[in-house]
Amino acid sequence: MPYRSLDPVRITETAEVLAARVAERFPQNGICGVAREMVALSKDAAADAEALAKPILWLRFVTAAAVFIGALFFIYIGTFLTAYRLARLNLPPGWKHP
Repeated sequence: MPYRSLDPVRITETAEVLAARVAERFPQNGICGVAREMVALSKDAAADAEALAKPILWLRFVTAAAVFIGALFFIYIGTFLTAYRLARLNLPPGWKHP
C-alpha cells in the first residue's frame, strides 16, 4: 500500500489494540473511555470515507447537462448574431458603418 493513503481497517485495528492496552493499565480511569471513543470514531470515519468515495452520479449528470445546454446556447447565438452585427450594435454615437 502506498504511503499516501490510509487503510481504515489498519487504523481501526490499531485503535482497538491501543484501547486494550489502555484498559489493561488504567481500567478505572477516564482515559479508558477516551480510548473506546477513539475506536468508535475510527469505525465511523471509515464508514463515512467509504460512503464519500462513491461517485455522485446525479451530480455528474446535472453538470454534463449544464455544459451541454451551455454549448447549445452559444451555438444558437452564433448562428444568427455574427461578428459584423455585434460590431454594428456597439458603435459609439456619431460613427458610421463602412
